[in-house]
Amino acid sequence: AVASQAKDDPHRAEMATDGNSLTYWCPPEGVEQAELEFDLGSEQAFDRILLAEYIRKGQRVESFHIEYRDGQDWRPLCEGSVIGYKKICRFDEVRARHVRLIISESRWYPTISRFEVYRSGPTRTL
Repeated sequence: AVASQAKDDPHRAEMATDGNSLTYWCPPEGVEQAELEFDLGSEQAFDRILLAEYIRKGQRVESFHIEYRDGQDWRPLCEGSVIGYKKICRFDEVRARHVRLIISESRWYPTISRFEVYRSGPTRTL
């Protein structure tokens, strides 16, 4: 994970993907727009992204969008306003190695404690 900015060592970009709900990434105080870019290690198929703010600091994100890299181009996946405790973004399956979260508006500075990528798999009708 790479961030456009990070507050200090305990709040590095990889804190958003460490699986610990008590850690989080954040930019320096006063920064209200920021980006996090994630390298999945290899091209993966996915159709869900779970986001969570570090809610102990309050709900701060007011506008965001997520993109994936297709060759050299970034393509949109989803967008939203509030993340809060947990936000699950659903979209048609894509294949990509790189994904980025762009926070375009927040109160004070955003805090992201979870960024998780999933493939939901086929659904069954009974």
